[in-house]
Amino acid sequence: MVSNTPESLLLAEEIVRGIEDSSMAIDRALLKSTRLARLIRDDSAGEWLKKEREGYGKADRDTQRFQAMKRQYVDARYDIYGSAIVVAREADSFRVQLASLRIPDVSGDWANKVNADAHNAIAQTRASLLRHEKVLASVEQEIHGYVVQVLHAASFGIQSSKLFDAARAEIDGLLVRIDPDIPEKLDFAMQGLIDGAPEAISAGMNSLRRLLVTFADIVFPSTSAERSNPSGGQPIKLGEANYLNRVKAFIDDNCSSDSRRTRLKQELSNINARLSSGVHDEVTLTEAKFLLLNCYILCGEIVQMRSTLVESSPASPLA
Repeated sequence: MVSNTPESLLLAEEIVRGIEDSSMAIDRALLKSTRLARLIRDDSAGEWLKKEREGYGKADRDTQRFQAMKRQYVDARYDIYGSAIVVAREADSFRVQLASLRIPDVSGDWANKVNADAHNAIAQTRASLLRHEKVLASVEQEIHGYVVQVLHAASFGIQSSKLFDAARAEIDGLLVRIDPDIPEKLDFAMQGLIDGAPEAISAGMNSLRRLLVTFADIVFPSTSAERSNPSGGQPIKLGEANYLNRVKAFIDDNCSSDSRRTRLKQELSNINARLSSGVHDEVTLTEAKFLLLNCYILCGEIVQMRSTLVESSPASPLA
């Protein structure tokens, strides 16, 4: 996720617009891109942009960045180490020189040498200008590509944040209707994972397992009744300890799509399996956070299958 997303988005748009309409000089583009890299905490880009502002050293000659910026030549005498800002100034100087150079109108014994010297001076100045322009074009192209990536990431960050906020509001509303304490329990579990304490994973996984049990008790309370097994095996028990079966029974009763029903039941089994592993310290902190989010979203999707939730008796499924 891009940090300071709104500010990053505005700054990235300004840089891209300035490069595309040629209204932003290379020095401003570098400074603004450096600020952008700092905003999103991109240290790698920040180091490269610093070199383009301050110049390269001899140790940089064989690096990918140095070569990508068209600074390296087979003949090392032509290598360009100066900052992009210095390169731009030197390019301006070469343009002025090139505009002033002329083939002299001379005759006599020295005419050939004078003309040859003039042609050579023009060719060398033009070659130097071309080398500098290649560097500037490469730097500008690299900045543009980098900022466009940041622009897309910032835009996606804003849109995905809005989407998640909307989804969370909807899911919270659904879960509160069946148990006002569920969102608070989820926040408590997540806070423990964010703190990152050594015991946080086990505690968080235990909290989620208890949440699934509570969820099952609400959407499909335990019953002594059994269901036939579609695979032909033992009947499916729906007792107090069979919370996973009870949630799956609720899915069977309320989902009209075979493929969706299969997906939801499989996701439920996968999450429950990993929650059991987490209790025995086999789940990383990062995975634990994603398990919590997946469990939260899954419970919301399961509840959402019923457009109207009414009070159920302790002995019967949620109707």
